[in-house]
Amino acid sequence: MSQPNSGEITYTFRTALHHRIYHADGIYGGNTSQNRLVVSFYAERPQEPNSAVLKIENGQPAGPEKLTSNGFPIREIEASVSLDLNLAISFYVWLEDKIQAMTSAAGMPREELEKTLGGLRGGNSGL
Repeated sequence: MSQPNSGEITYTFRTALHHRIYHADGIYGGNTSQNRLVVSFYAERPQEPNSAVLKIENGQPAGPEKLTSNGFPIREIEASVSLDLNLAISFYVWLEDKIQAMTSAAGMPREELEKTLGGLRGGNSGL
């Protein structure tokens, strides 16, 4: 699509047939060798049991099932998004604006936001 040298372009948004909204408990990601940023969103949940043992006496269940698992929580990656540099910068600016609106609506002082952000910085690739 060629873009005009001046004037306006109107975009129409449509929701794809398979569009879904995901819940995210955290993110993980980093840069690729092709200089793209990959962001993966995960939901955290308890692990399902590996097995269940039911004791039988006289042909009848005798007590509750004993469930076994390794007990580690699961971080299930719901979706990953790959961004080039220009889109990563646009996303950063957009996200900063949305965070400022959220903190303002929640009554969070700017200093508290800065303190929180300062604690999160430092090369951490997962939250």
